[in-house]
Amino acid sequence: MAIKIKILGIPILALAALSVRGNDGPTNAPAYPWMFKTQVITQSGPGLLPSPCASIALGTNKVAFLLPDGYRADGSDPQSVTVASTDLSRAFTLHVAGPMPPDTEQLDPETYRDELLTTHPRATILAELGMGAANRFGPAFDIRWVPRGNVDRTARVAFIPSRLGVLEFSMVSSPEKFGQAKSDLNFIMLSFRVSGPDGKLVMPVLYDKL
Repeated sequence: MAIKIKILGIPILALAALSVRGNDGPTNAPAYPWMFKTQVITQSGPGLLPSPCASIALGTNKVAFLLPDGYRADGSDPQSVTVASTDLSRAFTLHVAGPMPPDTEQLDPETYRDELLTTHPRATILAELGMGAANRFGPAFDIRWVPRGNVDRTARVAFIPSRLGVLEFSMVSSPEKFGQAKSDLNFIMLSFRVSGPDGKLVMPVLYDKL
């Protein structure tokens, strides 16, 4: 099957107010060594729906995920990639939170609950759950907080183990858009792909028929 790929430009968006790592928490957190190089491509071909996809190189590794309808990407931060709805009511960020804990393939929910509350000391945890991406699973949390000088924000934040380190998936929104935000996050995480040890990546696609 031939797949046509079109490279799209990545506009820079003003998303500080929609970041789960915004101005509430510590600003001197050490950067994890992966450098994100992001492009957005649209794949199309026989039997496929045109599907915008964020393709990210991290050294010799690659990851990719589909963009929900109405989202654009900002790859200006070399430590993460953010995609946001065009009305800026919802924003998703992928970030490598740090190395995997030694001698385990599982993530301790209490560790990441504490990390989240350190980042947002005024946040309230609304729910705790588990989520998965690329056949790996980890803890996730729904939180609500008020950034300095801004209106209420809600977020679902998931921590997923991987050979690249602990991947942090976060979707932030206004409270009234939280239901749609969670649905968009599910779409992204279901489509998420990681390259194998050989560096090969099977890109996610949408078929025009189930």
